[in-house]
Amino acid sequence: MEQVIDDANIITICRYGARILNTCQYTVLDLDDYPIDFFDMFRALRKLPKKERIVAKFLQRLAKHPELGTDFRIYETTKGVRVIGKKYIEPTGKGYAALMRSLRVDWLYIVLSQKQQCYRARVTPKPYRMKIKTIKVTSPLDCETQTYQDWAQDYAVAAQRYSVVKLIQSVGADFAREPVIRLHDTLCNEGRSRTLA
Repeated sequence: MEQVIDDANIITICRYGARILNTCQYTVLDLDDYPIDFFDMFRALRKLPKKERIVAKFLQRLAKHPELGTDFRIYETTKGVRVIGKKYIEPTGKGYAALMRSLRVDWLYIVLSQKQQCYRARVTPKPYRMKIKTIKVTSPLDCETQTYQDWAQDYAVAAQRYSVVKLIQSVGADFAREPVIRLHDTLCNEGRSRTLA
């Protein structure tokens, strides 16, 4: 099951039933950790909560990596930080993996981005984080079954009580009004001050 937004953006259903934005228009980074420098232990950075350290280190790295562009939306997630960059970085391009590793992008996310030649952003909560039954989707045909339809209805109701992301900040020119970003934020229930899941 998929929803085509345009030539560069589609929404699909992942193996556990959550909706995923797949994009060839924006660069999406999944940051659950940050690169550690020796001098960090002497800086005020070490006193910050982990997610704030991730953001601070990402912002430090931008000066070293102008190829990432200048415009970003930075969100808090359950376990870390999601960064959406307006400039698209080709996942199969030369030096891509090294650049992503230097930013401490999750290694599995790097591999998936390269293999699928796009970036992915989960836009609905993980079922187990909402304490509801998880379904296993192995084929698009599974989404046509009554079992899936019943589960999807319960899942959608439960998902309204949660957010997937909370905006931390915009860097550079704000592109929040672009249709795909508006859709991302709406589907994620961003800005509704709900529990992250």
